Amino acid sequence: MFRVCLLLTLACLLAKPGIAAEQRAVRVAVGPYFGPLGNPRLQSTADNIGDLLAAELAGNSRFHVVERAQVKAIVKELQLSADGLTSAETTLKLGKLLSADWLISGMVAPAQTRTQIWTKVIDIHSGIVLEIDSTSLNEDLPSSVIDMGKFVGKVGRNSAGPKPYVALGPFRDYSMKAGGRPDWSGELQELMEKAFRERGFGIVEREAIGMIAQEIHLDGTGLTAVGTNRVKLQPAFWLVDGGSQWLEESGTNLMLTLRLQKVGAKPTLLRITNTPGPVLMQTIRRELAGALGAGQNASAARDC
Repeated sequence: MFRVCLLLTLACLLAKPGIAAEQRAVRVAVGPYFGPLGNPRLQSTADNIGDLLAAELAGNSRFHVVERAQVKAIVKELQLSADGLTSAETTLKLGKLLSADWLISGMVAPAQTRTQIWTKVIDIHSGIVLEIDSTSLNEDLPSSVIDMGKFVGKVGRNSAGPKPYVALGPFRDYSMKAGGRPDWSGELQELMEKAFRERGFGIVEREAIGMIAQEIHLDGTGLTAVGTNRVKLQPAFWLVDGGSQWLEESGTNLMLTLRLQKVGAKPTLLRITNTPGPVLMQTIRRELAGALGAGQNASAARDC
């Protein structure tokens, strides 16, 4: 009797989707990674990343990693480029040929201060980029790949959803006359970084996010998606710039102008006037919360 009850209990547990999913390893195909054209050094680095990351993920019991030789052969056969991997049809075809659940791909993106490695995890069955992450390219490449492996290992297990990113700047001082008052554009940059970090955003340089925007076929002015059969990017990307201006009539009040744009949506313009200090920071937090919330709601309405 006890044995029968035990078997029934196990059957019920395995019937639950969450537990059944944990019993099955996710089959992942790694690569390719792409480097910028005309930069042989970073292209070589990109070629090495796929092999190192596949080896890193092979040690994680959550995954079954498709053989790299098989991945390379099919990528070569399909003549895939970074542009090709934005097509949902191509991604689905690649996934079927490799019998994979996820495709892990990305690019090496040089920026003003430090080169970044962008890693995308694409659900091949839905054509959606589940999560995307930026890792600094260290002189010791394997140490960067270890961090990338940790990111991939957490994909799908964060109840808060994918991490959003923001590219900040430039911020400029638009004051007509200095009048002994400081250029506040640097302070504005720091305030914005602090405000977005408090909201859980990753901060990236505009050059790096520009490559992501180009890859998912967004034009550089309207930032509106081209085509419908595209791989959908689930994590949010925002562009924020603006400036500061001392108001001559008050002498102490500062007017901040901020432009916020979620990639793929229309920009929002904010104007905040106050005396520099804690009240100004509170106002920035409140205005950002409203603008970001409106952006999320607008995106949700378009997706419905």
